[in-house]
Amino acid sequence: MTKHEGAVLTAFTGILLTDFNYFHEYAEELTGHSIMTHEMVDPMLWNELKGLSVLEARKIIKEQV
Repeated sequence: MTKHEGAVLTAFTGILLTDFNYFHEYAEELTGHSIMTHEMVDPMLWNELKGLSVLEARKIIKEQV
């Protein structure tokens, strides 16, 4: 799994599967705004990340099957 795939699947599942700093940058890119570290516990943020990453996550999962 690449770092990018890990970041996508982290956004989709909420389980950290890559380097946190890489994921943090990906999450900010995905949402289009900066995210403070303490905001990472906000369920609303995770719902947003899941919704924004669902298509790419499904593509990664399909490739693995």
